[in-house]
Amino acid sequence: MTSNSVLRVIDERRSIRAFENKELSQDEIEQLRQAVLAVPTAMNLQELKYSFILDQNIIEEISQAVIKTFEQEGNTEALERIKSRHTSIFYGAPLLITISAPEGNHYSEVNAGIAVQTLALAAQSIGLGSCIIGMARSAFAGSKAKKCRELASIPSDCEFIISIAIGHSATSKEPHESQPDNITFVRNSSN
Repeated sequence: MTSNSVLRVIDERRSIRAFENKELSQDEIEQLRQAVLAVPTAMNLQELKYSFILDQNIIEEISQAVIKTFEQEGNTEALERIKSRHTSIFYGAPLLITISAPEGNHYSEVNAGIAVQTLALAAQSIGLGSCIIGMARSAFAGSKAKKCRELASIPSDCEFIISIAIGHSATSKEPHESQPDNITFVRNSSN
């Protein structure tokens, strides 16, 4: 274990799929808000839009829209995965943050990836758990897309990119086995 606090937070972060039935404090929410305000973006465009959804009814409605979309598509693999883990794709988290951006921006998906990881690490650093949820995209592309966009307050000129569920962890999780063979070092060949 490293003594560097940032590297320790990175190492300790896990995808949490069970949250306590406990609301976040205003201080915790404010710290997460401050984290997204510090997110770097390509060319400093700062184009990302964040919706902090604290209403459990809205979170559940978006989850059900994902499930309905998968049912309509006949995506049994995704449905089985959801059923094996929880009744909601957001695992009972008290906070769902959606990230959206104006359509057609070439860097928005990369920027959203940076933002969602920043949120995951910020949550970990203040004692919260998180789970990045890309699957939610189905709610914003399926038959319930218009309703879900309204529920999440996504601006009309923006598209949903990714979401993250955040709350107090009700479980712990062992780290995945690392894959050091995925790293290649390219050095100056003239030496």
